[in-house]
Parts: sequence; structure tokens; C-alpha cells
Amino acid sequence: MTKSNLSPYTGTPVENLLTYLHSKCKLSDTFDSSIIPMLESTKHDKLYRSAKTDGVLLTAYWIDEGYSYMTEAGLDREGLPVTHVTDIFPPKMIMLHSDGFFNGKATKADMFVAKGAVSIPFTREAFDVLGLTETGVDKLATCILAENSDFMMAKLNMMKLRGDAKLRALVELYGIGVMQYFAQKQLADFFGMTEVHFSNVPKLF
Repeated sequence: MTKSNLSPYTGTPVENLLTYLHSKCKLSDTFDSSIIPMLESTKHDKLYRSAKTDGVLLTAYWIDEGYSYMTEAGLDREGLPVTHVTDIFPPKMIMLHSDGFFNGKATKADMFVAKGAVSIPFTREAFDVLGLTETGVDKLATCILAENSDFMMAKLNMMKLRGDAKLRALVELYGIGVMQYFAQKQLADFFGMTEVHFSNVPKLF
């Protein structure tokens, strides 16, 4: 799965999100007028941590520019506490914790939007309100989850690669900009590489 160089996303963050949503499935004639009042973009001047309600992540984020990611506490190879990056979301994707957003399940994971990124939050409450007038929102949610699942599969396939092939595949999936938003140690851990190997990424592009 790669993103086309001929990007359809040339408008404002809200316009880009609407373009994305309409590309997922057929929506009603009133969809845009129903959802637009619920949408407001934010440019993050510092790292943003998504709030939890009783341990549940109830907000999804359209990432218009920059990156977002999920973390979970764990142990390093020496058995010491460490926070692992478990998922990274590149621009023009929706980050959400599906079990929390749709099923109300608590999690130990946390979601962050990186400094400098532009996002549009969308709460579960707004989703429910939208569903009162727009019957297609459940189908839309299914389509978004399917794309995120496809992206995850592409990531797993990338993880099986070795050497430069793996480095090129990660840039195809995440963009070279991923190097600017995360510490090299974080990325090396996430991609299952040594820091020395990961440092070769810029040399290939």
C-alpha cells in the first residue's frame, strides 16, 4: 500500500478530511453540512496527548499534516521500564483506538499528536450525534477501519523485509518526514532495527 504522488489533498484540513471520507464510500447529499460544524483543525505547537475517560480513548484524529502515534508501557531488553511506540500514523490518515472508540473498552495505550502536526479531532459523542441524521456513518466507519487494517498489513509485510528493502518500504509507507518527528531511538525500536541501521535511511533518498 503506497500513497499516490498525485495527491487529491490540496485544500484546507477540513476539505481534505471530507475528500478522504467521500473516497471511502458513498455519502448522503446532506453529509457535509451535517459534519462540518463538528470539525475544527488544530496546529499543535507542542506534543499533544489525547485525553482518556475512565481509561477509554474516545476521540479519533484526522492527521492532515505531520504524524501521530500510539504508545504502551513495557520493558526493554534489560527488563527496565520503557515506553514503546506501537503504531505510527502518517499524514492523511485517521488515528483511533477502535476498541475504545467503538466499544468503550479501556486500554493501557496512549495516543499522541506530534508537535507541528495539524489534526482534526472527532469524538465518539459527535459520531453518535452524526448517526442520528446520517444513516451511512456505520458503513463509513467500517471502511475507515478496513483502510487502517490494510495499512497495518502493509506494515507487517514491511517488517519481514531486510536491509535497504526494508528502509525503502518504510519510507513508502510513512514518508521521509517521519525522520523529523521522532527520536531515532524510538523509530529504530518501532521498526525493529538497530539505531546504526536506521541511520542509513536518509542516505537512500
